[in-house]
Amino acid sequence: GGRPPGSKNKKSRAKKSYTPTSDELELAEECGLPTGWAAKKVPIKRGGFDWTICSPDGTQYKTKKKAFEVAGVEMPTQPRGKKGGRPKKRNLEEIEEEEFENGGMESEDVDEGDPPWRTDGHEFLSRKVRWAPPSEDGEPNEPSVGTVKGWIAATDVDSEGNPGFVSGTTGEPATLFHAVFDTFEQDFEEWELTSIFVEYEG
Repeated sequence: GGRPPGSKNKKSRAKKSYTPTSDELELAEECGLPTGWAAKKVPIKRGGFDWTICSPDGTQYKTKKKAFEVAGVEMPTQPRGKKGGRPKKRNLEEIEEEEFENGGMESEDVDEGDPPWRTDGHEFLSRKVRWAPPSEDGEPNEPSVGTVKGWIAATDVDSEGNPGFVSGTTGEPATLFHAVFDTFEQDFEEWELTSIFVEYEG
């Protein structure tokens, strides 16, 4: 006995499978997911993106958190998110850590660090400066007034014998100054500092 005419051999499971593109596979790997996972970002009207993440067996997830849980890998923390509710100070410190790989710059206490900040012996110490931190979202930041609290001489070296600070503009060891503001701290080279001093009134 044959099949009734017109009926076709139907697959028992109609599985909604989609073949990810190489871009989607790459995006998932950039996010930190194992090879074989795919991720795509779909723009949404109110701005931002909706994620669709697809596991190697075709299951789709709408959140990265869920996908990472299923994949059994730890979700990497965003280095610097635009919408992180972090205080500005943390962002500035992260920038400093990238620029000054020889350490000591992210120290909270002005007297510590490697090499330690000098707290006397320079005419700039205790001078007031006015400076606006770089904006992350395009809105200009209000300038803050801070005070120069410490400095490193161009001749200072850290515990490993490396220069305390190397200028990003000249590549040579240079003097570096540490200013403390109301909500953050920031380091400046001498040429940067001289342009932001608050002139004494009257």
